[in-house]
Amino acid sequence: MAVVLFASAGGAPGVTTAVVGLASEWNRPVLIVEADTASTSQILPGALRGQVPHITGLTELTVADYYGRLDEGAVWDQAVQLGENAHVVPGFTSLRAARSIDPRFWRTLVDALRVVEARGIDVFIDAGRITVDDERIDMLREAESVTLVVEATLPGVAALHPHVQRSDAGSAQVGWLRESMEQIGHGEWMDLLVVDHPVVGAAYPASQIAQILGLHLVGSLPSDPRGAAQFTFHAEPGRRRTRYARALQTVRTAYDETFAQRAPREEVPA
Repeated sequence: MAVVLFASAGGAPGVTTAVVGLASEWNRPVLIVEADTASTSQILPGALRGQVPHITGLTELTVADYYGRLDEGAVWDQAVQLGENAHVVPGFTSLRAARSIDPRFWRTLVDALRVVEARGIDVFIDAGRITVDDERIDMLREAESVTLVVEATLPGVAALHPHVQRSDAGSAQVGWLRESMEQIGHGEWMDLLVVDHPVVGAAYPASQIAQILGLHLVGSLPSDPRGAAQFTFHAEPGRRRTRYARALQTVRTAYDETFAQRAPREEVPA
């Protein structure tokens, strides 16, 4: 089982859409945690069409943490069902609350999520946009995959590059995220998910982007607004599987192969 953290460095490449889509194609149960500190829940008004009130989520978990009660049970108390094999813990109800929490909250939360994962449920953390020396670093370092989602454009690549810059890339300065992951021997656990751009001539090949950034490529998603809308807004998919859904299946297979090659962490007592 695995904890996968998804994030971007700028723009709006479609992190949440990819997370929801992968959860629907995953071959194991998934718990999604909306851990974006710059936005409230995107899944409740999007994939769940606003049918579930935003009365649960990370805000309530910060209260549980304050009283020393943030554990596996508290996490499930805040989860709502997203699909047949997927649940989601919604994000913060208040951006002010998201910005003012104790950074130690993230360490306690990821410890609770590790217990969830030990019971056979994969955890997807939607971190939204990462920032330099991100206070959620404990979650980043705990993940079996830090999947960086980037749009296949020069501005998209340029926004991500300073975070993952290598010392052999013409500069003596290593990106803060790469440095942090390498400190624990997980420099190779940063993965790349490329989202194509619809404008002909504006997009770059996914393999070239991965080579420039020095990241392991798990796959790419097409520019397919109709297919993506199935997971962004719970739109009807139509009779045929969309290009977006087919690409998700390919990416899922790439994750299975990737995790099989990475050394497992020590098991957390369930």
